[in-house]
Amino acid sequence: MLVPTAEPLDSAIRSDRYNGVLVIGADVAASPKASLYMHDASSVELESMLASRIEDAVRDQKLKSYNIDNLQQILDETETNVNLSTIRVDDKGEGESTSSFLSFGIGLFSTFILYMFLLMYGQMVMTSIIEEKSNRVLELV
Repeated sequence: MLVPTAEPLDSAIRSDRYNGVLVIGADVAASPKASLYMHDASSVELESMLASRIEDAVRDQKLKSYNIDNLQQILDETETNVNLSTIRVDDKGEGESTSSFLSFGIGLFSTFILYMFLLMYGQMVMTSIIEEKSNRVLELV
């Protein structure tokens, strides 16, 4: 949640009342720069969300300066959300609907299973080597 404050930047950053401080210049329309000060590392999702909201606010402010009647209604009518579907085509030319998220999930799961098998194999080899070394020590004694 964004809370506007007139508190000086240094004390706001040091304060535990805020998770972070977003500094936006007064001339953000002319110089689109903003700085985010946080105690912990910020996520890419947070940064892109903040940048998107600032861009939307600047765009709205610039459009309001043109004084066009029913501008918001016109913009709402022209806004379109596109639903993109991916279709994999084989050598025969036949298409099959696919999901990139599903492909990513299958790849991630397969990698995890392979990693676990390698880890278990390494554990078995290590156990065998330790047993062989202990048997060798007993033979020498």
